[in-house]
Amino acid sequence: MSESGLPEPLDLEIDLLMGMRCDERLKAAKLKELGVSQEEAKRIEKGVDKYIRFGRDQFENTRSILRVPATEEENPSLTYRLTLWPDFDFVVTSQAGRHWWMARFVRASNSSRPDMSSPATLDPWSVCIQDFENESGTLRSTDAFPPWEEFVFEAADGVSYGADFSYGLLQEIDYFPERASQ
Repeated sequence: MSESGLPEPLDLEIDLLMGMRCDERLKAAKLKELGVSQEEAKRIEKGVDKYIRFGRDQFENTRSILRVPATEEENPSLTYRLTLWPDFDFVVTSQAGRHWWMARFVRASNSSRPDMSSPATLDPWSVCIQDFENESGTLRSTDAFPPWEEFVFEAADGVSYGADFSYGLLQEIDYFPERASQ
């Protein structure tokens, strides 16, 4: 946190990390890279959550934390290049400049997506929903409770997969061989 008590941009990224549904070993490895303990990460998460909880100031507080200049748009959005996930931007759109309408990881314009021809080999955090939409075109939602979403899709080879996302970033791929086309 800054001297003013406002969380730093990296604090918000740690908050996003802590809220993801992923293998806890992934979180631990990312925290270790940062030199942040699990206890410190939980403390950071609580501090950030006070600023970005749902409400009339959620979007403005997020904008302040990320140091993104304000705009005069009726339904503003912000885009922030992530440090922990450098191939992605974090995009937040608001409802009348108050609360988050949508908050998602999207592929950064200078980043290319990995080969997606074999979905079962994709690593967590390597692709976003937008990448899947661009690759396969059809994701069928099976469950959504933002920021978590689950989809099923059929790969080019006719095999069905399930994909779990947090903030639009891939967390896990499930393979359904029994659903493979004959």
